[in-house]
Amino acid sequence: YAIISHHDAIRLSFYKSGDKWHAKNMPLNDESAFEVIDLSDTYSKANAEKFIQSKILNLQNRISLSKGHLLKAALFISGAEQNFLIITIHHLAVDGVSWRILMEDFNTALMQMTKEEHIKLPYKTSSFRQWAIRLKKYADSSELLQEKEFWTKKTYPDTILRDYHFTSLASLENKSPSLKQIQGFLSEEYTNFLIYKSNDAYKTQINDILLTALALS
Repeated sequence: YAIISHHDAIRLSFYKSGDKWHAKNMPLNDESAFEVIDLSDTYSKANAEKFIQSKILNLQNRISLSKGHLLKAALFISGAEQNFLIITIHHLAVDGVSWRILMEDFNTALMQMTKEEHIKLPYKTSSFRQWAIRLKKYADSSELLQEKEFWTKKTYPDTILRDYHFTSLASLENKSPSLKQIQGFLSEEYTNFLIYKSNDAYKTQINDILLTALALS
């Protein structure tokens, strides 16, 4: 609940009024956001897997955009085997980047709990509401309105100019005999090196590496 309280976007309620969608921050009112599930009553591994899958589906189905219940989590207690935690969040509130932030906060809270300390997460950044207000203010500013005439008078072609109309790889090969299709595969070792180690030299991300490779090709 500390994570849900700390991150406003996880408590956003989405509703439609007329032909427009609105988002509103809700208070911390989802008492069913987290639950503990005992697996000791499942008699076999196959039964346990089926039971877990049904519970995960139930968690996802209980996510509510209108109520602002965008996160559901469950701790599965397996007894003799290792326990595990499932967290599911609606994609409107989380993406690949924000998952990392949430996991950092979760690990911080978990470490503090194991030491029986009070949960204290890093300072909050600007809220979604503050960002929206400032964005609207900037959109109405004289600084930005000075550009309006330039962009409204600018004309754009109906279609994007291109050398060939692409329908299939075969059609391109017919137009350009020198065009070849090349496939290659990286081993698990090189894949790990590309994703985790190649960025150290220039503090890049995998997106930068792939885009650079595409440009050089």
